[in-house]
Amino acid sequence: MKLNSSAPHNPLEQPTNTSSLINKSTTFSADYSPKGILKNPHIQTVVSSSPLRSAVIRHRARDFLQQSNTIDFLTEEKVRLQIEFTEKNSNQKLAVLLHGWEGSAQSSYIVGLGNTLHKNGYSVARINFRDHGDTHHLNAKPFNSVRLQEVAEAVEFIYQRFAPEKLVMAGFSLGGNFALRLSAYFSGSALPLERTLSVCPAIDPVATTKTLENGPSIYHRYFVKKWRSSLVKKYRYFPEQMRSFKDLEAGSLTGMNAIFVPLHTDFDIPEEYLAAYRITQDTLDTITSPTIVAYAIDDPIIDAADFQQLLPTENVGIVPIGHGGHCAFISDWRLDSWVAEKALAYFEQPKQR
Repeated sequence: MKLNSSAPHNPLEQPTNTSSLINKSTTFSADYSPKGILKNPHIQTVVSSSPLRSAVIRHRARDFLQQSNTIDFLTEEKVRLQIEFTEKNSNQKLAVLLHGWEGSAQSSYIVGLGNTLHKNGYSVARINFRDHGDTHHLNAKPFNSVRLQEVAEAVEFIYQRFAPEKLVMAGFSLGGNFALRLSAYFSGSALPLERTLSVCPAIDPVATTKTLENGPSIYHRYFVKKWRSSLVKKYRYFPEQMRSFKDLEAGSLTGMNAIFVPLHTDFDIPEEYLAAYRITQDTLDTITSPTIVAYAIDDPIIDAADFQQLLPTENVGIVPIGHGGHCAFISDWRLDSWVAEKALAYFEQPKQR
């Protein structure tokens, strides 16, 4: 690991000059100022994932969604993934979007950003991770967050198939974690990844699990319920492979991981598995293309303290934002996304030479 004698920034304090945390080759403004109760992180987080917002976003994106086609992709290891692809006629610019844990290519934040980018000239590939969306039937082995290679192959496949002049990537929450690992993975490769945006990424999964279990119960219950539902669905398709989850009680993430990890990962204990996809300074140091890590200081799911040991690099900027909740950043009661407009502006910056 490269050592840096500078003291790590304190993510709990909003800096007066956020550009000091942003690498020289990129800019990403943190000028997000929600009004009234939209300053409340729980309002932000709950409203952003509500059925109401989903309906609003999907209505606005109806043309984008109608033009989307599902692409079935088979990796070298015979893993099947689905990609929702919306092509732009010129096909000069391609954006790859990655959803969060137990989200999908249909998540509001993915559809909203995809729609914004598509309106501005981008073809958009929304990748479903294994067992996300309605894809549980495609593979016998279940999803786990260490499975980076199959997602990397999906990105390479999309790029090679459509050969865009410009390739960018954005990920949210766990998808933000994947985006950073992919940016590091592709550094030095032939894939010309021009820019990456990671929004509220899961930095330290061990710490995030503790935050969920010790914080407001609404978030822990949500993820326990979603994961249990996913595992039960998987059991229906592959009863022998998933028999341990037939009668799984919805207890805690720690308890569920204690069963899941030794059976369905290469690790014996949950802590080893969770640490295996942690974002470290080495991860950021490896990245050679312009990348922004943007997170909300008031995020109730990803603790801002998780970012404290990460330092910006020549290519990676770290942008703390005072409000926004978890991957929300709702601008107003029209439920507009501040992130979508900022992502577009960031991706449209001239290519660095």
